[in-house]
Amino acid sequence: MAEPAVLERKSTNPFLTRGLSQTALRSAGTGFDTGAPGPITEGRTISDPWAATGALGFLFMVMFAAGWWTVGVAPFVPFVAIFVGLGLVFWAVARPEKSPVLAPLYAVAEGLFVGGISRVYEAAYDGIVLQASLITAVLFATMWVLYSSGRLRLTPKMTKAIVGATMGILGVYVIDLLLRLFGAQVPLLNDTGPLGIGISLVIVGIATMNLLIDFDLISRLEAQPHPRYMDWFAAMGVLITVVWIYLEVLRLLAKMQRR
Repeated sequence: MAEPAVLERKSTNPFLTRGLSQTALRSAGTGFDTGAPGPITEGRTISDPWAATGALGFLFMVMFAAGWWTVGVAPFVPFVAIFVGLGLVFWAVARPEKSPVLAPLYAVAEGLFVGGISRVYEAAYDGIVLQASLITAVLFATMWVLYSSGRLRLTPKMTKAIVGATMGILGVYVIDLLLRLFGAQVPLLNDTGPLGIGISLVIVGIATMNLLIDFDLISRLEAQPHPRYMDWFAAMGVLITVVWIYLEVLRLLAKMQRR
């Protein structure tokens, strides 16, 4: 049996790409039957991937509030949570069938971290969290309207450009982190001048374009039967992208207020 259409074109979301590749390898010759526990979804009238996304979003917001409060009592907790969240992402990429458990745990960890860092930003720049939240919501809604209306479609060239740019940004951030260990940093990346702000705008744009990849995967899952764990896997990808957008918007707004 040929592999289902949902796997014919790889996702280029850094999180989703390897996970889908692993799924494709495990399901080679057997369609979507990966041997993982959980029934195959079919005949649905409600989007299971979006239901999972909503559940993760709610859990994330609850833990965001907890992280906001926790950072004032135990400041280390939210910052430990980011490493826990990162570990969960790598685990989910390696074992996507574990996503029904790993995705909620990621929402908990990331909610703690983002809530804590948001309070730190808010203490330094009054009103910045509300501004960043509204901008993130607008960007998400705009991309969804453009995608669902057919005005913006994922093409092979676009997917290559998005994944290439995303990997490039990741590489720059890793280099910047290493340089900071020696008291240096990547030039312009943290600058508050026009070039620094321009770089942040570009990064926000690339992060936002990753939503197209998330939407594309969900659309493919909605189109045919699939293992239920893929709903949580896709939902986790959406949450990762939204959190990235929000943090980059926070960073951009902070730069603008420091000028």
